[in-house]
Amino acid sequence: LEDNLQKIQKELQELRQSQELLRQINERLVTVVGDNNLFLEPSLVELLEKSNFSIKSQTDIGGATTPTFYHATGTGTGTGSASSPASINASPSSSSPSSPAIARSSFSRSNEILDTTGLSTSAEDARRIREQRKNIATETLKSERTYYTNLANVVEVFLIPLRKAVDSRAPIIGKEDIKKIFYQFEVIHGYSKTLLARLEERMKDWSDSQLLGDIFLEMADFLRSYSLYINNYTTALQTVSACSKLPAFLKFVQSEAIVSRCGKMQLSDYLIMPIQRIPRYILLLKDLVKNTPTTHLDYENLTRALAKISQVAEENNQVQLDIENISKIFSLQARVNTRLYEPQRMWLSEGLLYNIDLQKKRVRQREVHIMSDLLLIVKASSDKAHLEHSISLGSIFLVDDQINKSIAQDPESIRKICAKTGVSLNSGFRVVMFSGIMLFCASSIPQRDLWIQELKKAVENHKNNSKDQQ
Repeated sequence: LEDNLQKIQKELQELRQSQELLRQINERLVTVVGDNNLFLEPSLVELLEKSNFSIKSQTDIGGATTPTFYHATGTGTGTGSASSPASINASPSSSSPSSPAIARSSFSRSNEILDTTGLSTSAEDARRIREQRKNIATETLKSERTYYTNLANVVEVFLIPLRKAVDSRAPIIGKEDIKKIFYQFEVIHGYSKTLLARLEERMKDWSDSQLLGDIFLEMADFLRSYSLYINNYTTALQTVSACSKLPAFLKFVQSEAIVSRCGKMQLSDYLIMPIQRIPRYILLLKDLVKNTPTTHLDYENLTRALAKISQVAEENNQVQLDIENISKIFSLQARVNTRLYEPQRMWLSEGLLYNIDLQKKRVRQREVHIMSDLLLIVKASSDKAHLEHSISLGSIFLVDDQINKSIAQDPESIRKICAKTGVSLNSGFRVVMFSGIMLFCASSIPQRDLWIQELKKAVENHKNNSKDQQ
């Protein structure tokens, strides 16, 4: 029994040594096969020789996978000296020029195999992938640092002062309003702080074998806070909109303390950041997975983390679409200082068009917004915006490209006015309402056709929805 125990302990020790050896090989493997040669780091060749590894590769000949064994050039301890990379020459059963390139290689010892399928096919490609992986990891860290800074702004500049004011004799907004606006925000802020610290720690000692997947895999388990935040987001925006009518709150958000730290960023601009963050994590993880060999120790955790976070995003997909619509409405509402938000109203599209004023005989560029029940014409400048026209889609009965029919009384003067501003009537269209006609010109004929299509669709959907509600 004692002999058997010693034997088992010896085998366990050898297994641990083999596992450590495989780990070292995985870290130090540089390239795979190209033109019937396998190029390895000199130190790796020496490591393989000491460990009695055989080196083999598989070639696909005539549709069948045939193993072909290779031997190192030269023998003895001198092989793989540090002066130059060692080359393992191939001697395949078929050496004709038409033989397919080697598709797969592996290092084997007994029944232990280190598969290198996922690695690059050349030294240059391998170097490029390693460099790209490092760049993406660096970008991930920078992105999280910027994100955390913005979250900290909300906590330190908005949340904490508002809470302190509640405890004073002059509250800016009520305690319940603060809860509605910042629900789950501190939880997300706290986890971003932890994530940033862990990423910074890993990036200090970066190497090709460094791991990040475990960090994101753990993070995926905390995304419930994001889901709760996303579901509350509309309530938060509605509360901000309501509080913006209070003089004390307006004075607070326009104070020097906030403007000096946040610039032109408004509270609503910060509140949407956690919602935008999950898609950003997915993009970063996709890039990391793409530039991580399948044999890398980080690959499995990265792919699992990507799958988990993608699942959370999918579950919240419809809510996020609704949020994007609502956010655009609230953003425009703040710019034009006119109430636009209604529970059933949806933002559809926006863009720049030239509006032709027949009475004043002038052409002006305007923002045009199509909503589920409104057509909005906005005069915008760099620092402010003014809502010129708000047209109910129910009042529109015709949208077409027959703009010439509407300028028939004085076509030449209208064409001259348009020519001065570089506008072509060929890309024009008209919107006919019960109260009058509005003329627009797009940047091109294809753009004109898209505008007509979008507006017609919106008008038709609005009329159908109105009939259903009756």
